[in-house]
Amino acid sequence: MARRRNAPDESECLRHNGEDGTVKRSPTYLLPAGLLLFRLCNCFLVQSSFVPDEYWQSLEVAHHLAFGSGYLSWEWRVGIRGSLYPIAIAALYHTLAILHLDSALMLIWAPRVFQAALAAAADWSVYQTARNLFGPRDASWVLAAQLSSWFTWYCATRTLANSVEWALLCIALPLYPWKGSLRHGWYCFPVVLSILIRPTAILPWIPLICRHLWLLGRRWMDGLGLFLLYGLPGFLASLLVDRMFYGQWVVVQLSFLGFNVGQDLGSFYGTHPSHWYLSQGMPAVLGPFLPAFLFGLCLLPASPKRLLCTPVCITILAYSCVSHKEFRFLFPILPFCMIACGGALRFFPRSLSILLLIGNAALAVYTGLIHQRGVLDVMSTIRGLCPLGTSPSASSVLFLTPCHATPFYSHIHCSLHMRFLECPPPLLHMKDHRDEAAEFYVDPKSWLEREFQRSSPPTHLVLFNTLEEIIGDFLTQRRYSLLRCHFHTHFPEARTGSHICVYQQQFKT
Repeated sequence: MARRRNAPDESECLRHNGEDGTVKRSPTYLLPAGLLLFRLCNCFLVQSSFVPDEYWQSLEVAHHLAFGSGYLSWEWRVGIRGSLYPIAIAALYHTLAILHLDSALMLIWAPRVFQAALAAAADWSVYQTARNLFGPRDASWVLAAQLSSWFTWYCATRTLANSVEWALLCIALPLYPWKGSLRHGWYCFPVVLSILIRPTAILPWIPLICRHLWLLGRRWMDGLGLFLLYGLPGFLASLLVDRMFYGQWVVVQLSFLGFNVGQDLGSFYGTHPSHWYLSQGMPAVLGPFLPAFLFGLCLLPASPKRLLCTPVCITILAYSCVSHKEFRFLFPILPFCMIACGGALRFFPRSLSILLLIGNAALAVYTGLIHQRGVLDVMSTIRGLCPLGTSPSASSVLFLTPCHATPFYSHIHCSLHMRFLECPPPLLHMKDHRDEAAEFYVDPKSWLEREFQRSSPPTHLVLFNTLEEIIGDFLTQRRYSLLRCHFHTHFPEARTGSHICVYQQQFKT
């Protein structure tokens, strides 16, 4: 992937047209417009759920800010999450409310459309980065890898902080002085913004920032001045915004690192071996592109290889030191991998390239349209229980699922009484700590008997079909009948079944 001489100017795409051999300029907006259209299709063709954070750390908080209803999970009660991203979504919600467009469906899809636009900008930025590094021909292959990556398709338009982190990293890449230009530090702005949203975003930038300072030589203090120029106002703005959100002064970035690294509270939600990112994480995230990535690394010259591999290695190493691991944590470093994949695709036989594209497309379609979609589909049934106008609702819903398995008020947008099984980690300063989910799954029938004696029974229960055999007798005795079931996954687990169902209590006439 060596640099081509006499490469076309970056602001023009030239092509020959006509018998006279005249050169015409293709409109420069065609590719960005095409990328936006692609990501909009991506947005509406991903109708499955990935992780709870795409709702509970963004949409639910924004709904609470904009409309006063919504549930704030334990992270927002102890101050370890930055409020910048939810506030941005809340501003979008306010705009929809002013325009009288704040229907439940609009509240669901408007933030996703915003993410699609951000993802299109990220795609364009990756293309520009590859073009600057290797020339337009190789950049086209990098863009092909970027657009066909199944995991990018799966995550790019979700309302996840990791997706915003990924997009901001991509947007910063073409602004970074890859060729040694030391005249500006414009890339610092999206970098600082991503760190304020999610502090771990600093990891892939550590080697790149150090390289920038090293290139400055004796003028390295000028580089630090650039970082302070962007970082200090951003940090102060974040501090003030979080002060208004939490009602007290809190440095959420330090709290986030203290809880997740210092106290390792993520282990409460599962632990993994130290080699997990290498043995399972990267192979799964790269999917069919794994051989292309490895082959592409062999093709890269030594200097670009170091520049692209070092951020990936440092990020994986840092995350491997924490016991709790997730696939989505690798998403922000995927652009570096796609640049290597693009270099390999050019040299692959056409049949092999087509096979890789088919493999990625199959994974994208299955995970986006089929796998784990039941927890979203069931919310459409719950929305049908919403009262008309300002009439009070006679319905109430109890979710007997693993905690945070479904979205909440952000997906119904009405005053319906709902409750779910909570599962906060054992924090020292949360005296009322109670893991309801763990208590429930020890003996579901006994838990329900105690719960129904303490309070009025809900009119509707939401549960996975794995519970039906265990509490079937209780449902019958309490006059609950099946209202509707939704397919969820072909790979059910102990607490997550293949279908998620809604039961409705029948009253005597």
